[in-house]
Amino acid sequence: MTEGDGTFTIGQQSRTLGTYSYCIFKVSQSAYNLRLLQFINSKLKCGGIYPKDPNNRDYDYRVVGKKQLLEIVVPLFKLYPMHTIKYRRFELFLEALSLDNPYDPRFTAARALTRARLGRVPSARDRLKRSDG
Repeated sequence: MTEGDGTFTIGQQSRTLGTYSYCIFKVSQSAYNLRLLQFINSKLKCGGIYPKDPNNRDYDYRVVGKKQLLEIVVPLFKLYPMHTIKYRRFELFLEALSLDNPYDPRFTAARALTRARLGRVPSARDRLKRSDG
């Protein structure tokens, strides 16, 4: 499921003290499959479910807390590794999580590195566009 509808995000936000970096694990589903996200939430006992858009047609299950990510989400994906490019995203996500200070410039570098390394891999949408044209 994560390999298709999940993401490991390294993000940034500007704050008074500087650029704050954060990590998010997310799985998205339509309202039709909301029960699936509720099941995941009940099993992992962390994170939350949020509407993705104002019309509540899509939902995200998100885990943001570093402690929850390191103690619950990361061990799950180490026990059951992925077999697509998402595995590489997970490795980079893990590198970023290992940094102690969210204001650490290396966190910003980890995010840039993630974009650079993964930017070379065309998305399925891009591959389809090339085959059509």
